[in-house]
Amino acid sequence: MGKRHLVVLFIILVIIQLAVPLNMIIQREITLSKGNVHNFKMTLIDPYDPFRGRYVDIVVENNFVIIEKNEEYGRGEVVYITLKKDKDGYTAFKKVYREAPHNEEYIKTKITYVDTWSQEEPKAYFQIPFDRYYMEEKAAPIAEQKVLEHLQKNEENVYVAVRIRKGMAVIESLFVGERTIEEMVKTRDN
Repeated sequence: MGKRHLVVLFIILVIIQLAVPLNMIIQREITLSKGNVHNFKMTLIDPYDPFRGRYVDIVVENNFVIIEKNEEYGRGEVVYITLKKDKDGYTAFKKVYREAPHNEEYIKTKITYVDTWSQEEPKAYFQIPFDRYYMEEKAAPIAEQKVLEHLQKNEENVYVAVRIRKGMAVIESLFVGERTIEEMVKTRDN
């Protein structure tokens, strides 16, 4: 190969390497701007990830779907979970599909565990694709404290607002009652 061919090949590789993360960023921003908002009730913990900094760990209530007794799913299997709103306006998980549904909103995720042994109906548990909310280094522990206080007192709803579009889910904000977690941390009010 000549020097000219190597330069062209190098330029093509650079373009590909830039295109992949750029596409991911664009898809995330499109989801944030055009996706529908869903509010998921949650609890949270504040772990520390030495590679990515401080974040608030999102634990969504009822992160499972009831499945039919004859349905079988394997750990790590890619699935599509449809969504429904409850009477209070919060989003819950409705049904699991192996292919993306055409007429319903859904998230794309993976099965983590299937419980067929309990006395109740069988349940499929899955990864929540919006499980971390990154915050400033000093704000995350304060946020955890504020949220845990409210959860223990059961005063206000704690939920995460998530934008969903074509299976992609992006966190918009965390709320305690009607206030964002950033507002609570900034004012340090209850």
